[in-house]
Amino acid sequence: YQTHCAYYAEFLYQRSEAIESGDQRRIVAEITAELNNVRAAWQWAIAHSLVPEIQKMTQTFTVFCHYQSRYLEAAKIFEQVKACLTAQTATKQTRAAHANVLVRLGWFYIRLGNLEAAQAELMESRAILAQLGISPQRRSGADPLPPLSILATIRGDYAEAIKLGQLAQQTNEARNDLQNLAFAYYVLTSATLAQGDYEAARQHAQKACEVAKQAGNRWFLAYCLNEWGNVARAMGDNVEAEQHFQESYRIRETFDDPEGMAVALNHLGELAIRQANFLEAQRRYQQSLAIYQEINDRGGLAVALYGLGQIACAVTDFSAAIRYYQQALTIAGEIQYLPLIQAMFIGVSELFLQVGLKERAWNLLTFIRHYPAGDQETKDRAELALKRYEADFTSAQLTPASQPASESNFETMVATMQNDLALTARQTLPQTEPTSSIPANQSLLDPLTERELQVLGLMAAGRSNREIGDELVLALGSVKWYASQIYSKLQVKNRTEAAARARQLNLL
Repeated sequence: YQTHCAYYAEFLYQRSEAIESGDQRRIVAEITAELNNVRAAWQWAIAHSLVPEIQKMTQTFTVFCHYQSRYLEAAKIFEQVKACLTAQTATKQTRAAHANVLVRLGWFYIRLGNLEAAQAELMESRAILAQLGISPQRRSGADPLPPLSILATIRGDYAEAIKLGQLAQQTNEARNDLQNLAFAYYVLTSATLAQGDYEAARQHAQKACEVAKQAGNRWFLAYCLNEWGNVARAMGDNVEAEQHFQESYRIRETFDDPEGMAVALNHLGELAIRQANFLEAQRRYQQSLAIYQEINDRGGLAVALYGLGQIACAVTDFSAAIRYYQQALTIAGEIQYLPLIQAMFIGVSELFLQVGLKERAWNLLTFIRHYPAGDQETKDRAELALKRYEADFTSAQLTPASQPASESNFETMVATMQNDLALTARQTLPQTEPTSSIPANQSLLDPLTERELQVLGLMAAGRSNREIGDELVLALGSVKWYASQIYSKLQVKNRTEAAARARQLNLL
């Protein structure tokens, strides 16, 4: 058994370079063919506290499990490894191995939605590295700073997320560690996007993709493409966003990576909703839902459920929308997936408006619009919704939210939202037949405002931006801004396409 363990430890170690930047798919196939032997080697190494073999196996096995979405299996093995190393005499070798295992375990805990445990493991890994005065391994995902930045973004602490990402960028640039540098740019993209600095996010996304390509890591490139797609979507270029998401999906498909495909499917589902293509959106979300249920990725599962809820609401199947929203909110609350919970304020308020619960909708929208830890895209969508529906509210309803928009009141508002959903589920909802099509302007996730419709009409009539500004008493810059909003909402690139799309939707 000792010889067997040593052989497979070396088997994994010899593939540590290629699995990151070589023929990644071939290496995955080779490990898959020997997986039972690899598992046996792990158990022998753990049972006999073979630190050198553990060190040899950790990196390649970690990457393999990420590629194959084997999060539960990997977490269980690394929990055993952690216990084994904790029991060892604290030498520099064992402590360095311990730090490396902890950061791997932290990543897998993030995947499984165990965010508090992830934070603890990553902080301990960082502390051990500092005590030893050593840098993380020059291997993808070995630096604890990027996953700590991800956790800060998830809990809405964008300033801390950017700080950690910048530190990761500086340290990995200094030591020319391309694998971890790509991770640094990736987390900076997420954090600056959430903070609303879209141009900085675009630049970080571009750098993340460039560095991932330079490092030869196509698997991680797919993640970077997803973030670039998110930036493009936030900036109103849904055509570019879809291109990035599709490319990400194709890469993950070549790896037979179910989680990676599911991430791209969720993004594509959201785009389909914005294009009012609800059947396509439903297909994509149902595909990702099945994958997330299989691999037990609770964060992705909550996103898919929320997407299905938005579709059900759009086609007026309110009972189904409530069920999906309740499930998504429960999971997101359990794992403290704050960006998703914030986004759900928008979706649930839309539901409440459609079933006549205007005051509840107003409270949700006004709260999240002014919530200090909210991401900018969600705030912007809340503001647009408030402007769009302002005429529907009475003067008595147009009051501040029932709870001031502070972090201390966030949990109260979430609990209120959950309670209101439960109460609404027990009420007699408006009797409408679920349909796959909805009225013209309401077929857009973000319908055009009255002012945007005015600008659109003048654009279609052939007026120049300056002429539109003169007629509507708007600055030239404001006209250009309204035009960009119209293009984004209609999913078009220019005036000609906007006019054609508007006539198709009976907006003109």
